Amino acid sequence: MRRGPAVAAVCLSLSLALVACAPGGESAPSAERAGRESSLDTGRETAPEPRVVLPFEPVEVLSREPWEFGPHRGVAERTRRYRVFTTLAPGRARDRLAPFMERALGTYTRELGPLPQPTVLLDVYVLRDREQWARMTRQELREDAGPYLAILRGGFSWRGRAFLYDLGADDTLRLAAHEGWHQYTQTAFKEPLPVWLEEGIASWMEGHRVGADGRVSFVPWGNVERHAELARLARAGERFSVRELLDQTPQELLVDQAGSDASALGYYARAWALTAWLISEPDGTTSTRRAKLRELLADAAGGRMSARVNERLGVESNVFRNRRGPWVFRAYLEEDLDAADRSFAAFVAAITAEGSGERVRAGLPPVSATRP
Repeated sequence: MRRGPAVAAVCLSLSLALVACAPGGESAPSAERAGRESSLDTGRETAPEPRVVLPFEPVEVLSREPWEFGPHRGVAERTRRYRVFTTLAPGRARDRLAPFMERALGTYTRELGPLPQPTVLLDVYVLRDREQWARMTRQELREDAGPYLAILRGGFSWRGRAFLYDLGADDTLRLAAHEGWHQYTQTAFKEPLPVWLEEGIASWMEGHRVGADGRVSFVPWGNVERHAELARLARAGERFSVRELLDQTPQELLVDQAGSDASALGYYARAWALTAWLISEPDGTTSTRRAKLRELLADAAGGRMSARVNERLGVESNVFRNRRGPWVFRAYLEEDLDAADRSFAAFVAAITAEGSGERVRAGLPPVSATRP
């Protein structure tokens, strides 16, 4: 297995909300470049669903075998598209992992338009505690492990594999959904998305609900942690600028000069809100920007994004090779960044208004479609 380049900055995790990480400067390899050995026959494609909160469908576990990590005993489960290796203790939390990832993938490939299925098995490692996770990180990443070992509470994806540890039932699944998006794009997309969009969609995918019967529904609006942080920023009078967000990466904001982690939390909340702005209006109705976003994602998956930006703006691909800057946004979504700033700021004000938190906790859009 090839090792990826070292990450320039550290991904930390926070007590208020998790911080997840994909290598900030690394391109997402296509399936052919990922160096993976396990292939997957995806079969015939099904007709895409226009909007996905997937009904529960049983996920078949194709195999379940003992697995050991050093002295720690665990289990390896294989589903159609995933291999989940875990040292979690037997019980409901462990049993949910593989079905959860399968259902997350269904959301990834249908929620934002029909996107390609992965052509390789996606490996997810969920260790019982941080000590085991750190040992695996050193073992697998070797000299590149340093930045990841600074993660205090969270996980990361690397070359199409996700490395997580137990954070409690809900947070572990939220982190798995976030990192699952990263490992999906790292293996299925021929071109990497800009960081602002990659992290925004990953954060948007975190929202889910587990029913009393254990059935999972993906409800992107139902992300209490991201919404609460966004509302805190709004109450503090923070400025919400698309232009600024396009040129930031979470790695460089993880710890500010005062040693606070607030800037990292704020980044993910803003990225989550930006994706929400692109996808829907505050009341959950479809945004006209959604069709443009679908085109962007389809082009990145098919390897056409750089050429399209060059065609529309006359910008060479190496200008945005570091995955930041306004070029992709201007080429696909909105050329007038001042207008985008005004619209986004108004959107944030609407979705953080008084009473919005209760609706988000219920998994609903923050603004009722029927309000006066």
